[in-house]
Amino acid sequence: MRHNRPFHYRDCHSRSNRDRNDNRSGQTLVEAVVVIGMVVLLVSGLIVGTTASIRASERGKQRAQAVKYAQEAIEYARNLRNTGWQTFQSQTGDWCLDKSQVRTEAASGICPINVDTLFRRKLTLTWNDPQMDVTSTVSWNDGSGDHKSELVTYFTQWR
Repeated sequence: MRHNRPFHYRDCHSRSNRDRNDNRSGQTLVEAVVVIGMVVLLVSGLIVGTTASIRASERGKQRAQAVKYAQEAIEYARNLRNTGWQTFQSQTGDWCLDKSQVRTEAASGICPINVDTLFRRKLTLTWNDPQMDVTSTVSWNDGSGDHKSELVTYFTQWR
């Protein structure tokens, strides 16, 4: 059987290119969706990592500040001791120490937030013959939980 028009190789070739282009456009759409998904995952991971890093940095700053405030309370107790052993020996108990080092008695051993609107600083003086046990506790809550920094030292009558 003969065709009315002559067969040309070009006709065959152009039809297969068209089919191939239809497959490629579908394949390109799938590739685009996969790339967008990968970009979203990458950006999400970067955001989560950055957020965690910022939180850890902030927690480290707060901890360093708390240690500084606890050390200040130990120095306050050392100055009390240096003013006179008999007076110092009578100062046992739990004391709240605010940022300006005003000392008030802790109600039921609990201090209010008294330093930088975040920290609670408590100084505990316990007579344990022949020494005074001094514990400085700075505690805070940053939304992720309760934290505390505690320093302990012992003073004796050295003069």
